[in-house]
Amino acid sequence: MAEKEYLTERIKYLSDLLKLSCVFLIAIGSGTIGLFLGKLSPIRMLLAVAGTGLIIAFVAACWQIDLRIRKLMERLKEVPEMEILEIIRVILVLAVAGALGALVWRFASNAK
Repeated sequence: MAEKEYLTERIKYLSDLLKLSCVFLIAIGSGTIGLFLGKLSPIRMLLAVAGTGLIIAFVAACWQIDLRIRKLMERLKEVPEMEILEIIRVILVLAVAGALGALVWRFASNAK
């Protein structure tokens, strides 16, 4: 069960990271387009080229994060459901505890 929880939390973390990367991608992309649309100067061209490089980097990062999420989702499907086995285990533990409690009570009542 711990592996299922770990995979679920990792998928949540990566999906939040993917959302944040997409927001950065949109923000940097719009700024870069704004630089290209204005009057061209050397500094604007330098910043526009740097923005284009960042766009490429964030697209690659989003793609890698998406692939990791897909792989983790496939691993999550392979994790067996342990809920029924855990319920049976709890019932057995309670039954053994009840039987031990009955034995202790019986020996305690015979000791009097």
